[in-house]
Amino acid sequence: MTLAVPRPLAVSAVSAVMALAAAGCTSEPPAPSASVSASLPGNIPADLWNQGTPDPLRPAGLVGNITPTQPLVATSYEEGIDTIGDWRLMDINHDRTKLVIQYSQGGPCATAKGILKAETSTAVALVPIYQNGSATPCNGPLNTPVSTVTLDKPLGDRELLHLADHGTMQSPTPVPSR
Repeated sequence: MTLAVPRPLAVSAVSAVMALAAAGCTSEPPAPSASVSASLPGNIPADLWNQGTPDPLRPAGLVGNITPTQPLVATSYEEGIDTIGDWRLMDINHDRTKLVIQYSQGGPCATAKGILKAETSTAVALVPIYQNGSATPCNGPLNTPVSTVTLDKPLGDRELLHLADHGTMQSPTPVPSR
């Protein structure tokens, strides 16, 4: 014995199933919402993370006898207080765990907080952080040290991101959300 299902009901049921399937099938995972930004490493806001610009991974190379130093390490980004500086990749070792970067610590009156290293399973962001204000001496030139940042695990196929906020020297072009 077969049951006859009224045609409008069958069409509605099929449409509902297709809508549910389409809602869960996207080519990229959704971007973190602002409400989950606390779960991003280093307290980086989701909108800042999602607008990061991937580095092309073409190191500029070390010039002359520059010896990279160990960077001052920052542990978090405080939105509205901290400013993110720009950086460029100078060298990367063969196992992709040590990245040598040259980075901005802000203007001559800025106080450097250090480099925040934020790693997820899909991306790594290096975030030079400084605060504008009364640093001593206040008449020095822009400080752009060269330091080696050691990753927790090899870069592998993760993206290396440049983040930017209102104070960065370089305005990156936003990329699609991860």
